[in-house]
Amino acid sequence: MKRKNRKDRAEVTLGTENMKCSKCLHVRQNEPFYREVRYLSSGGVAFYYTCWRCCRDEESTFLIDQRWPFAFQRFQDMYYWRLEWAPGVKTFLEYKDEKYELT
Repeated sequence: MKRKNRKDRAEVTLGTENMKCSKCLHVRQNEPFYREVRYLSSGGVAFYYTCWRCCRDEESTFLIDQRWPFAFQRFQDMYYWRLEWAPGVKTFLEYKDEKYELT
């Protein structure tokens, strides 16, 4: 009998230039990623990265919100969880974008 791939470890890290989201395939440098480490039945190791914008399950949104409590707000919709920027961070990001906007 074959064993299924099992999730052995889950953690939250900041993205680097080599990390690509497994769902949207974007590279989001210096943004939170939910990382799953799975040990395959063949003996190998697989890493799955999910950016904070694609996280929809309770565990991943909770871990990101727990690690950066002032940066994100966590909301539960009917069937999934989602993260959004906190109001102060959102204002700061909009101001930063306006300040460095090229005209």
